Amino acid sequence: MTMEYQATTCRESIASLPDLFTPTLAGKLKAEIQFRFTGDEPGAYFLRIDEGICTFHEGDTPSPRITVSSPSEVWLAIVRKQISGSEAFLQGKLRVEGDFSLGLRLFQIFQLS
Repeated sequence: MTMEYQATTCRESIASLPDLFTPTLAGKLKAEIQFRFTGDEPGAYFLRIDEGICTFHEGDTPSPRITVSSPSEVWLAIVRKQISGSEAFLQGKLRVEGDFSLGLRLFQIFQLS
């Protein structure tokens, strides 16, 4: 599925990730992935992955396997493919805490790389 990210918000981009989820790449992954944004669009959202299904939720999860944090402008630049997730990470614009191996696979599982 190809998404048009030019006019979307951070909330809409995270809410659309279950549509981009690739169960075959996720394998037997069971995880909650927390997203926290600052900047123009502050907010907290998380994805729950279990049994090959990914669902979107607003707010904070009590047990994230990883937490992805960035200014909203950086996240939107990543999903719009103006900057890669790895480039944003290396530049310190995107933080990933927790299971680093999942963080490395995150952009592939959701077809963002």
